Amino acid sequence: MRAFARPDRAVDSEQSSRSASKGDQSSVNFLENIFVSLEEAGGTSVLEEIRDGRITSVSGLELLDLVARARVFLADRKLSKGDRCALYANNSVRWVALDLAAMAEGLIVVPLYARQAPAELLAMMKDCSPVLICCEDRSLRAGLAQEWVAGPPQALLDDIFTTAAATLARPELSDHDPVTIIYTSARRAKPRALC
Repeated sequence: MRAFARPDRAVDSEQSSRSASKGDQSSVNFLENIFVSLEEAGGTSVLEEIRDGRITSVSGLELLDLVARARVFLADRKLSKGDRCALYANNSVRWVALDLAAMAEGLIVVPLYARQAPAELLAMMKDCSPVLICCEDRSLRAGLAQEWVAGPPQALLDDIFTTAAATLARPELSDHDPVTIIYTSARRAKPRALC
């Protein structure tokens, strides 16, 4: 499975900044630029997911709808700006939507992938202290719950994206707000976190 952006459909970032800054905004953060680009793309395909030989295309508006659904789910959990949210899944359209939603809610995203060794994953999760772990499916969640009995709450992507979408305030991030923690490979040593 691969998920990738459609570079042939990308909107010029300067154009997005100009569009987003209509009104009296003096600066626009990177996430706002992404949302403006998705709005401008409208029904045009912006992301494709390839899974089991099938290609699924998602338009800018469809991706924004998925982001809105995930934002409502996260907001209902009363998480605070700066809390860590681990995404434990394979690359997919929903992964991208949840990543954008978590950043829009002011959370720090910790991407984790099912292909990583279980011991490595557990070490990274315990190190980053997430308040929520979003799992792609029940088997990943069950394996994690078995290894980390006292771990934080876990949510399934299916539950996250069945939430009704709502219009939420635009994200208020500064260029200095951390948005993700990425761990280096642990092949030779303990994984190290980079913010």
